[in-house]
Amino acid sequence: MPRFVENRDGVSWVANPVLSKENFADRWRTNCDRHRHFVAWMERVQQDLEQAAEERGLDRVVARLTEGFGVEVKKAAESFGLAYRNARRAGALVSAAGSGALHTVGGTRVRDHTFYGRH
Repeated sequence: MPRFVENRDGVSWVANPVLSKENFADRWRTNCDRHRHFVAWMERVQQDLEQAAEERGLDRVVARLTEGFGVEVKKAAESFGLAYRNARRAGALVSAAGSGALHTVGGTRVRDHTFYGRH
């Protein structure tokens, strides 16, 4: 993200990707607190992502990211999980040879399960 903050002739510039002449940081010149708050926010995001990358297990990653990004992370993870569950139940979920990565094309079919053990 820091690479998108430019210095154009002494002016902080965050270009709108759709309209490059629009500067999302135009108010930083009149309110220095905005720039300071943005930098602090950006540092927190980087720390949150680094800490999440060190976690083991999707549940822990989601919990860590939810702390910094809010409940939308949990909602996205639930949606992701439901899509995989539905693909598994439909017989469309496969595991890639070698890596075990889950896909919907090629690989070994992931069988549906019930977690009920032998009974």
